[in-house]
Amino acid sequence: PRWKMREKLTVLVVEPNESVRKFIALKAAAAVQSVAEADSLTSALECLARGVDVVFTSVFLPDGSGEKVLSEARKRSPATVVVAVTDEDDVSRAMDLVRQGAFMVLTKPVSSTRMKETLDRALEQRRMLEQNLAARRLEERYAAELESRAQDQTGYIRSLLDFSNRLND
Repeated sequence: PRWKMREKLTVLVVEPNESVRKFIALKAAAAVQSVAEADSLTSALECLARGVDVVFTSVFLPDGSGEKVLSEARKRSPATVVVAVTDEDDVSRAMDLVRQGAFMVLTKPVSSTRMKETLDRALEQRRMLEQNLAARRLEERYAAELESRAQDQTGYIRSLLDFSNRLND
């Protein structure tokens, strides 16, 4: 049999309903090396402080909301992918999360197939965001190096012009 290696990423599942939380965590554990679980905003913030790559968060939490999880996750790392998990009657609030930067909305009850598809897409999005950030950092480094070289060359040319002007005087 072909074994698929699990990715060296961390998924955080923020869900007050234990059975839903365990279901999502179990599916995530098949794809990544580390899965953290939180049943409230408070415990989610503790997990976010340790660093995560993908977050599945319920829209409603006993001590807060998915909006706070989203904003804290994105503040800590712009490459963090957040999936809003909602009941059918919470769709408008979940769509607000998408407008605020959530990657997508997962509506309960969640089938195994839908969960796997969503997780695969979220992990792919994370990879693309990380590559984009790495490319941006490289671009900034090269731009700074190019600017430095241009300044060095400008200084050299100015010194040659000054020397030439002194010779002509």
